[in-house]
Amino acid sequence: MTYKFGKWVYEKMTSEDEPEQEIPLSPFPIANPVVYHFHPVAFVEQMRRLGNVTKLTEELIVAIITTVSRFEGSFSSCNKDTEFAGGISGLSYTGVVHIGLSWGYLQFTQDGGSLGKVLKRMHEKNKTKFEEIFGSNFEELLSVTGKSGASGLSKWWGLSKTEKNEYKNNNTEIRSDRVQKIATAKNGSELKDLWEEPWVTRFKEAGKEEDLRMRNARLEGRFIGIIH
Repeated sequence: MTYKFGKWVYEKMTSEDEPEQEIPLSPFPIANPVVYHFHPVAFVEQMRRLGNVTKLTEELIVAIITTVSRFEGSFSSCNKDTEFAGGISGLSYTGVVHIGLSWGYLQFTQDGGSLGKVLKRMHEKNKTKFEEIFGSNFEELLSVTGKSGASGLSKWWGLSKTEKNEYKNNNTEIRSDRVQKIATAKNGSELKDLWEEPWVTRFKEAGKEEDLRMRNARLEGRFIGIIH
C-alpha cells in the first residue's frame, strides 16, 4: 500500500509493468475503537503524513518496524505454501496454485516475485553471510526466485470458471517459473521446494542475522513506499 495523490494505492509486485490497482480505504471503526491489530508499517505511514513530527529517517523507520515485529510476527516467519494445502480457508485456488514460500515479517512471496527481490538485496548486503546460510547452491536460489514472468496466481485469475473447475477436477497444479524445486547443494541431485527442509531452516536462520534482517526491514518499507 502506498499513499499517492490523496489515496491509497496497492502496487502489485508480480511484475513492474502491471498497472496499479486502487483499494478502498476502510475508516477506523469509531463506534467500537478496540484495537486488535497494530501494524507497524501503517503506523510509520501515519507518522510520516503528520506534519508536526520529527522527520522519519530510514534508521528510525527500521527501528519502529523491528520493535513492533517482536509482538506481531518475526523476520524468520515462514508460510510453507499453506494456501495450496488448504491452511487458509476461503481461497478459490486451494489445491491448484502454489504460492510457495512466503517469508519474513511482511511475508514476501515466492510466486509473486518479492521473495526473489529480497534475496537479491540480501546477497548484495552481505554475500559471505548469505552464502554461508543458504549453502553452495545459492546462485540457483537467486536465479529461480528472481525469474521474470507472470505469477501462478495471475494465471489462475485469467482462467474462465469452466477452466478453473477443470483444473480442480483434474488435480492440475499451477507453478510459476519462480516456484520450482531447487537442489539443496550445488550440482546435487536432491531437489526440494523452498517450503521443505533444509530450505526452511535456512530461511529461519537468515531472519536471525542482523545484516540480513535489517535488509528485510528496509525492503518492507521500500516496497510500500515509506522508505525511498
